[in-house]
Order: sequence, then C-alpha cells, then structure tokens
Amino acid sequence: MLFITILPVFSDDVVKYIAIYSTNITKQVIAEKQLTEKERKYHSIFESAGDAIFLMKGEIFIDCNKKTLEMFNCTREQIIGNPPYTFSPPVQPDGRESQEKALEKINAALSGENKPFYWKHKKYDGTLFDASVTLNKVELEINNYILAVVRDISEEKKANEEIRQLSQFQKSIIENANVWLNVLDVDGNTIIWNKAAEKISGYSKEEVIGHQKIWEWLYPDLEYRQKIFKKASEIIHNNQTVENFETTITVKSGESKIINWFSRNLTDKEGKITGSVALGIDITDKKITRENLRKSEHRYRLLAENITDIIWILNMNLKFTFISPSVYRFRGYTVEEALKQPLNEVFTPASFKKVKEIFNKEISKINKEPDYSTRRITIELEQYCKNGKIIWTEVIA
Repeated sequence: MLFITILPVFSDDVVKYIAIYSTNITKQVIAEKQLTEKERKYHSIFESAGDAIFLMKGEIFIDCNKKTLEMFNCTREQIIGNPPYTFSPPVQPDGRESQEKALEKINAALSGENKPFYWKHKKYDGTLFDASVTLNKVELEINNYILAVVRDISEEKKANEEIRQLSQFQKSIIENANVWLNVLDVDGNTIIWNKAAEKISGYSKEEVIGHQKIWEWLYPDLEYRQKIFKKASEIIHNNQTVENFETTITVKSGESKIINWFSRNLTDKEGKITGSVALGIDITDKKITRENLRKSEHRYRLLAENITDIIWILNMNLKFTFISPSVYRFRGYTVEEALKQPLNEVFTPASFKKVKEIFNKEISKINKEPDYSTRRITIELEQYCKNGKIIWTEVIA
C-alpha cells in the first residue's frame, strides 16, 4: 500500500510541474489494523467479563465494565469519579474503617502486591454483599493505574457457611449421640471416638485416636481379638455390612460388657474404600434382664407344668393364651385342644354368664379408676369334660 503526495511546482506564479511523492505504508497500515483489532478484542473481553473490572487512577474510578454496573446496581455516571470506599460500608467486618483499609490496599498494589482479599462492598442502593478483590498495578503511557477485579462471592460464602454449620451439626450429632460411634481408617486405626464410646469403654478420645491399641484393650484374649479383628477387616476390604453383631468387651475398669454392633465401610467419591464406621449399643443390662426373665420363666413354667391344679391365662378378648398340662387330668383335654376352646365350650351357660359378669365389672372399675387394684376373687364354676361329664371347680382369679 502506497501513500501518495501530489505537490505543484511554480515558476513565475505559474504551475510548471507537478511533483509526486509516494511512500510504502503497507507495514504501517497492517500494524494499525492489528492494533485496532487487539483494542477491539481486549475491549470485548473487558466488557463481557463475568467479574466487575475497574480502572483506577489513584483512589478514583475512571473506567469500568458492564458487569460493574450490574453488580453495583448503578449507572456509569454514578460510579465513575468516586473512590472504592464510597461503595463500601463505613467499617469492614474486621472492625477497620473502609477508607483507611482501601487506601492501604491501593498503596500495596502500587508497590507490586497483588494478593486477592476479602471485602464487604455496598451497592448503590445500600445493599451489602461479599466480594473477593484483586488489585494490580498497570502502566499506561507514563502513568501508573490500578486495575481492580471484583468478584461477588455472596452465594459462595453463604454455601460455605451452610457447609460449616452442617459440618458442625454433624460433628455435634456424632459427639453427643447416645450410642457408641467410632470410625476406623483403612489400616484399622481409630480416627473418631465419640463421647458415648468414651463413657461405655472408659477410654478417652486422647487415649484411643491414631492407633489400633484399643482393640488389645477391649479384647485382651488374643484368640477372641483375632476373630473380631478378622470380622472388622472383612467389613473394610469386602464391602460387607454388619448388623446385630454381638461382642463382649473388657472396659477400662475390668468389667465385661456386651455390645451390639452395626458397621459398614466408608468410600470416597471414586468408590475407593477409606475405612469403616461402627455404631455400638451397650446391651449388657438388657441381656442380663433377658437372661433373668428366661430363667424365671423356666422356673415358673416348670412349676405350672407340674402343679396339680389347672393354671390358665386369658387375654382381654377372653381367649386362652396359656393352660397348664394338668388340664388333661381334670377335663381329659390336651393343652393344644383346650387352648382352642372358647369359654362357652369350657363352662356351662350359668358359669359362663358368671365369668363374663365378673370380668366386665372388674374392667369397668379399672377404666373408671386408673389406680384401682384388682381384688382376689374366688368362685365356683361348672366345667365340661371331654367325656361329657360336668365337674365343679373352684376358680381363683
């Protein structure tokens, strides 16, 4: 590309010649086009950025992008020419004055520091929001400017706070749960040991966390311990879930306790096993009570089965739930046969009527008077035998 200059040449005030000068400006034109294209590109990036971008001279905004106007809910005229602390509350969350702190950050940026920092900003309507700000020194021609990038992190900060509260809530649940909760890593080391675990076992968190010694303490018998540890290892490595797995532990005081375990493995996002979690319920008292009841029931059953009188129990629908074997000697029916009989087949009509009247009367008193204590009643009733005979019996209820 050529740049042509045409100049007339005069002689005695008359144009005698025309002088033509040409200059090759191809490189200059290309350079100008490239510069224009770059300017257009950078301006496009500046305007379409997802963050607010300011250009500051000293402490004054001299330019900004569209996102700035959206973020601060204002027009260019309302923000250009103002300092950043105009769009900030008087005091930052750390207690420092916004103006003082803003000037400190600007001077730090002019000295070459460009670390992002937290800032509480204010929209034009006074609404506060959380922001992450980065200040960078830029040189344009012979002057130094500050390029400020502001990102609204209100939602991010809110989400982080919710996560923090949830984490705190979960930790509180784990710590204060009334069941033993412990977590093991993939090597079997204890990493979580809650208060219930401390209370039941007698061992504190400080004594247990970070190693496997607790299993030696809880299961001092080597053979029994190996059996339990094998089961725990299977849970971790074979992705097993254990429910109602009872073990007997030796607590710090030397006392034995029975624990009912529920356990499963833990995995990361990729499904890789990272350890296991176990919930333990102390069922020692329940087992003792159950065993005592079993022994008591056995003793009374032996008594009932060997007593010469008939013992029977009725539910609220006047159906038999238990009859002692002596019924066979009295009435000729087996226990199985007698349990299936309704009362009107056991007693004569007159006796059946008497039984119902006494039952209804006692139930009525109980319903009207919650503190009413049933009395002992002795009555004579006629009962049918299997051979058709009728016998008189004395019944104590």
